[in-house]
Amino acid sequence: MPGRSCLAVAAWSVFLAMAFWAGPAVAQDEVVVKGGRAIYPLLEVSIADGDRLARLYIGFEAQCQDENGAVQAASPQAREAVLLFLRSKTAAQLSGELAKRRLKDEIISVMNKAIGAPRVVRLYYLQFVIR
Repeated sequence: MPGRSCLAVAAWSVFLAMAFWAGPAVAQDEVVVKGGRAIYPLLEVSIADGDRLARLYIGFEAQCQDENGAVQAASPQAREAVLLFLRSKTAAQLSGELAKRRLKDEIISVMNKAIGAPRVVRLYYLQFVIR
């Protein structure tokens, strides 16, 4: 049966992935703290694009003054503040290199305001796609 061999290959692939995966399971959009960094691997946000909705897929690393700052930058309050801020943007406001650089400064400001102190000092994009 041809379907049986596909099933065996799929099962073997799952086994190998589980056997050799060394790290803990993390949801794709879960914020991870590593030292003084808060890593937002992927946020998916609806934004306005003229008379229709577009999707912003953004991942970034927020570098903080210390590990405690990174924990605060990864808090639900900071995440919510970033999401609400990004939802207020339009595709036109996020297009172009200058807009992307300006957005970095704005996200840093939003995060620092949410955590109540200037703990986030730099931001690096991991992903930035508008569809």
